Amino acid sequence: MKTRLIYSLVAMLIPAAVMSAVIAPTVLADSPPTPAPTSPGSSCPSRTVCAWSGSNYSGTYDTFSVVDWHSDWINFDNPIGFHPYTITDNSGSVIWVYDEEANAAYCLSTGPYWNLNNNFGWFFIEYNQGSCAGAPVPLPFP
Repeated sequence: MKTRLIYSLVAMLIPAAVMSAVIAPTVLADSPPTPAPTSPGSSCPSRTVCAWSGSNYSGTYDTFSVVDWHSDWINFDNPIGFHPYTITDNSGSVIWVYDEEANAAYCLSTGPYWNLNNNFGWFFIEYNQGSCAGAPVPLPFP
């Protein structure tokens, strides 16, 4: 929440073109998350992002409700202890994932199942945002 306030204050002082160049994530065309080919064996509740540690929705499983986990970058390691291999975005909002090693962020549209291949350690649920259009959210690191 504090990040959004600082971003809003800075955005009022710096022209939008300059601001987007400063905070725009590096997006690598050859390594974005890919849609997963199958649906999970268990259901993912409405307004929730579900994460699995293994491929094909296997291994350790955890959920992140929009109510509790929106509008801030969350390190997957803190609440669940692993970088997910597969996620389901049933949040009704877009989510951003961030690869710290590559310094790359990606916006994932709502609904589909995604393979993250354990590469993305951070996520951000952009509350009530249904499309990836518009300004990117500030990255979790300067």
